[in-house]
Amino acid sequence: MKIICLIVSALIVIFSNLALAGTGGVLQKYSITSIHLVPMAPIPLTQMYYQGSGSVLMGHMASETGTEIKATAEKNDIHIDKIATEEVQQALESSRKVAISADESSPYNLLLAIYQFGFSAPNGFSSKLVPVLTLECQIKSADGKSLWKDRFMALPLGNPVPGIKRDDLVQDPQRIESAWRAAAKNLADKCVKAL
Repeated sequence: MKIICLIVSALIVIFSNLALAGTGGVLQKYSITSIHLVPMAPIPLTQMYYQGSGSVLMGHMASETGTEIKATAEKNDIHIDKIATEEVQQALESSRKVAISADESSPYNLLLAIYQFGFSAPNGFSSKLVPVLTLECQIKSADGKSLWKDRFMALPLGNPVPGIKRDDLVQDPQRIESAWRAAAKNLADKCVKAL
């Protein structure tokens, strides 16, 4: 009886792996070889999320620290929409899964949307901050039909970017851009891998 159970278990593992190997992503499903990456509309820095030491209201620019980070990003022309678009483009180019079409009349479009961005303490005991980002990737056909959509998140807990001191973010704008870029790169890689 034990031998039969082992054989059945082995067969289940083998066939499930074969089934998974045969499933392709949206690019394979629709035979997409070229895609147009649609530039995102500018996202105002007033929408930046902050939840860290000194914040009063969850998710709002309710503290001096959050306001200073926002002002530093604004003064130094740091924009999350540009960063995310650049990182997705780089991930697409590196993957070589699909060609990027400069033609806006491409039969397929990759649209990006950001639902949250900013900084947060990774936990209640930390004085450091990590970048938070929620990126939605969507493929639409030229006639507007949605073929695929998914959201990818860099959350405070388990964040892919090491914590940064608040003063370092305020005094060195490059640290803000680098943190957002690292989070965007992580999510862009996940998005492209899911294609």
